[in-house]
Amino acid sequence: MSPKTYVIRRLTPGDADAYQALRLEALGRHPDYFGAAVEDEQHRPRTVVEGILADNAVFGGFVDGRLQGVVALAIPPLLKLAHKGHLWGMYVAQSARGGSMADALMQALLDHARAQVEQITLHVDMPNTRARRFYDRWGFDAYGVEPRAMKVGDSYVDTELRLKLLSQP
Repeated sequence: MSPKTYVIRRLTPGDADAYQALRLEALGRHPDYFGAAVEDEQHRPRTVVEGILADNAVFGGFVDGRLQGVVALAIPPLLKLAHKGHLWGMYVAQSARGGSMADALMQALLDHARAQVEQITLHVDMPNTRARRFYDRWGFDAYGVEPRAMKVGDSYVDTELRLKLLSQP
């Protein structure tokens, strides 16, 4: 997929239905890679999803007008924590993978974040080697592992904690 075949933009509450459909796809296809489960979100009211899109910087990648990728940045509303953002919910649909959409989404998020925060944290599940390589490439450094961070069925998943400094003190 070439960079000219998609559009990246910040999602608005009007994108709630498309966002929720893609989010449920991500959670269903990759239950080991996200903290939320389909069961947590499948009956979430549209107004709640609209609030998520209003309260977070969520960027979407659209192919032919259809949402195919997302990434989000949450910034704590607390004064002592507002210097850092947390990247969450990154997902690109299978049909849009293999091109540069993930990179374009990350670039949009970082461009936005640089004007808002000094650093970005994220959690990535240890089995998700593709995502870990992606975050390595974008300069997110591992600083720890939370053992048994999630329990999926009868199995536990460890989560790697990562950080990217956007500015030095």
